[in-house]
Amino acid sequence: MSYNEAETRYHLIDPILRDKGYNDSSKLKLETPAPVQAIGHKGRRRAGGGRTDYLLCVQAGNMPKPLPVGVLEAKKESADPLKGIQQAKGYSKCSRFSVHYVFATNGHL
Repeated sequence: MSYNEAETRYHLIDPILRDKGYNDSSKLKLETPAPVQAIGHKGRRRAGGGRTDYLLCVQAGNMPKPLPVGVLEAKKESADPLKGIQQAKGYSKCSRFSVHYVFATNGHL
């Protein structure tokens, strides 16, 4: 029996990210909400909203906050991770993150 998305993140992806140095909450943002685009005098969520599974950040020099550099989209263990690439690309294009790297994984691929 394969893991669902939440279990895949907990059992397969999180341990690898911690081993790679993403154990500090300032470098790794989980379930980051989709951006709000200002339309008129009120803001509204962009079409198709959602949350990034992981927002990968690096500390650059003396910057007060880590800089977002990538989005990692998680899929359930039995799913093809390529299905998450388009979703991650949508998150990367938003003005809030403006990251250049997108990744998708099912914990194995």
